[in-house]
Amino acid sequence: MRNTLIIVYYCDPEYKKNAVVNMVDKKAFRFLIFLSLCIWLPPSVLSAEKPGTFPEPDLLKEKTFYQLPQNLNCPETIEAEVLQWIGTEGITLGSEFLYTVKGVLSYATMLDVCNGLLGYSSMKGLTYYSTRDKGIKTLIEDSYRVSGPENRKPLPDLQLEELVSETRIFVQQKIRDFGEVLWEIQYRYTGESVFVYLTNYKPIYFGIFKIIEAAQFSVMLAAVPNKDDIIIYQIGKVKSVGLQILSSLGFGADLEKSFYHRMKALRYAYSSTNFTY
Repeated sequence: MRNTLIIVYYCDPEYKKNAVVNMVDKKAFRFLIFLSLCIWLPPSVLSAEKPGTFPEPDLLKEKTFYQLPQNLNCPETIEAEVLQWIGTEGITLGSEFLYTVKGVLSYATMLDVCNGLLGYSSMKGLTYYSTRDKGIKTLIEDSYRVSGPENRKPLPDLQLEELVSETRIFVQQKIRDFGEVLWEIQYRYTGESVFVYLTNYKPIYFGIFKIIEAAQFSVMLAAVPNKDDIIIYQIGKVKSVGLQILSSLGFGADLEKSFYHRMKALRYAYSSTNFTY
């Protein structure tokens, strides 16, 4: 039931018509007029909320693995796509996460979701739990789009005016322990879902040591509509001789934990991604 506000303006007949204006402060009078108009705005206008960010994702399932997983936690509608992406090559480390982001499609569209996921500049300052330091540390010190490997000048985030079947961008990030990392990122829109494929375009170094060759660190992300919710499926894999050597020297558990926390930190990127309305 709508609340009703009745404002009575009293004016003595002996006064001029504008006497009420003289009786009260003009600013206060304008505020009353504005308030009285607002009372009659549709409730949907007054109460509608369009948050500019994803709500916090709810974690449904997660796991890490050292070889190709036998069972996937992805939605059935994208299982074939995921299997094709995984391939048959060996894996040194892998992780899988399944999230739900509730209510997104009650106020946004899949174009908004796609543009949100294109907002890589918002990943600057992303934090994670460092097993080495036993505390929260900055994972990504800087993050921005670039035109390509030959030109690393920062560009604004790409924002699409309509969903396209496929597009490709490059993103430069400064990541803790790894320094500057260049990602080649492909976006696909098919079957009402948005797919994102990230691959390191150049080798990744740990200090002066090359630890991951080009195209050997990949992350696949799928945003799948489910009524008003979005199901986010994320799977990452690394193939690295350097990591295999460290694992054989007894650092396997530490590597697994570090990889897990770095991959899990991406959920904060989903929840802080800006939408475009």
